[in-house]
Amino acid sequence: MSDAVGNGHVSGLLFLHAQTAIHPGSGTALGVVDLPVQRERHTLWPVIPGSSLKGVLRDCCRQQVVGKRGKDADADLGLATVFGPPTADADKHAGALSLTDARILAFPVRSLRGCLPG
Repeated sequence: MSDAVGNGHVSGLLFLHAQTAIHPGSGTALGVVDLPVQRERHTLWPVIPGSSLKGVLRDCCRQQVVGKRGKDADADLGLATVFGPPTADADKHAGALSLTDARILAFPVRSLRGCLPG
């Protein structure tokens, strides 16, 4: 699902389905747990920061560039345009891709509904 915005930008939704356990940590230690899960302040539901998503997507695309072209992916103009230049050259320009935080769409919970007769 994507929509063209009036200023020429394209926006859309990205649906993620975790096939293994994920742990989006907040980077702070509050006690016994050394890396608590980052949560939205108003719902206390887990959230994955947009910067983490962008980093994972960049790494995946970078691996594909290396696999297909057999070259240093940091020199690839397409990657630099979409995600921005490597960290050493980060002051040159920003990437074209902008992501917001990932939020839970469906939260699985246990229920007896439908299990009991009657």
